[in-house]
Amino acid sequence: MAGDADLARIGFLLSDRNRAAMLLLLLDGRPQPVSALMAEIGISASLASTHLRKLQDGGLVVVEVSGRQRLYRLASPVAEAIEGLLLLARPGPAKSLRQATRGRKLREARVRYDHLAGSLGAAVKSRLLELGWIDLLEASRAVDLTEAGRRELRGRLGVDPA
Repeated sequence: MAGDADLARIGFLLSDRNRAAMLLLLLDGRPQPVSALMAEIGISASLASTHLRKLQDGGLVVVEVSGRQRLYRLASPVAEAIEGLLLLARPGPAKSLRQATRGRKLREARVRYDHLAGSLGAAVKSRLLELGWIDLLEASRAVDLTEAGRRELRGRLGVDPA
């Protein structure tokens, strides 16, 4: 018989700044090799591998093998969970201009798998709702394109709604 969800385990995995940084780097949906993650964060290969193993064991990342390379990406529900946590987390101090720029861009506009996210994505969604081009579906956060939206996309923008 299963007990309550083990949120403490997820909290433990997120509590290490190196692991959290790896998850943020993987948020754009592109699979990354250990070498790219370790270089970006500034840790050794062995430490990066240890953290990735913990994240994989915890179900937060998955590994794809491409030739001799092991590529890491977020497990499917993890990106949405991190998006939610980013709403709660205050930005930490940047250690470099590169990190500050990446953090700003991550908050403003990011592409998550198949859609625009971040504050830009939220602004686009709000404007499309105002225009009546999309409707919110009940009992979910999903949206549906309205007939007016289809007409405008096809006519004004030349975009196939399909």
